Amino acid sequence: MKEQPLDAIIRGCQEEAARQDRASEQGYCFELFRRALEEREDDAWAAIHLQYSRLALQWCYTYNPESGQEEAEDIVREALERFWRTLRLVQITEKFEHVGALLKYLNQCVISTVQDHRRSEERRKRLFERLSLMEAARPPRASPEQEALDRMFWNEQIAQVRAWVAEHVSDDQELIVLKESFQNGLKPSEIARRYPQFFADAQAVFRIKERIIKRMRRALSH
Repeated sequence: MKEQPLDAIIRGCQEEAARQDRASEQGYCFELFRRALEEREDDAWAAIHLQYSRLALQWCYTYNPESGQEEAEDIVREALERFWRTLRLVQITEKFEHVGALLKYLNQCVISTVQDHRRSEERRKRLFERLSLMEAARPPRASPEQEALDRMFWNEQIAQVRAWVAEHVSDDQELIVLKESFQNGLKPSEIARRYPQFFADAQAVFRIKERIIKRMRRALSH
């Protein structure tokens, strides 16, 4: 089978995937995965992406029924990237016995990506809760006219920050820095100790914090 052209492998895999009787598989799909991951054939990976994206999308809606179409498509794309990233350096024929084992691993990649999206959404919600508390804060007492103007300006600033965070911050590292720095008041060294899996040291946290502040200032100045 290794000597067959890629087009024949792709057609054979499509036929295998359409069968109900998995015992009749002849290994075309497994060979397609092997060529994509072990031999790094771009066309083989494109065929996998085309054939299995729909299956991964079904899994996504199963594990996260509230997903909208755009989020679900993002999850599928990220899950396939995770699958590729973790398997591209291993020998497929040594680690997996058949295509069912590969699909089981792809399923786990979808589950992990769904969980990552949920955690990111939870962090974003906590940030918005913090912004809501800031909205409730009142400036020092002044004349009624000045107090009204100050409140309008304050609410406008909060709305701009809220909109910017929703649109531009989805990276886990940035969400953690936003939460722990601006919500909980932690120092970069404290954040690095609390999240060693995300930050090598305090300097890494500081760079991300500075990057966020510069991006936010630049965006809000326009």
